Amino acid sequence: MANTLEEAEQAVAKCKEILKISIVQDMEISMESIRLSARDKFKKVCYACKTCDGANCPSGVPGMGGIGTGASFRENIESLNRYK
Repeated sequence: MANTLEEAEQAVAKCKEILKISIVQDMEISMESIRLSARDKFKKVCYACKTCDGANCPSGVPGMGGIGTGASFRENIESLNRYK
């Protein structure tokens, strides 16, 4: 969190130093290829379902960030769906 513009700019500069983004040009970009890649990367933590609503989470907790009852996760999903 930054309190000034200078602090925010410093935080962005630090993020740019840390984050490395690579692009593979030969890779097919589709929702299915993204989903398959996510399933591989998340292993058993997340199935990267077509619809992320917590219904098929292996841990029983909705969503990657869902904790407790998962009510906040479900409410966020419902809100996002209403927004769409």
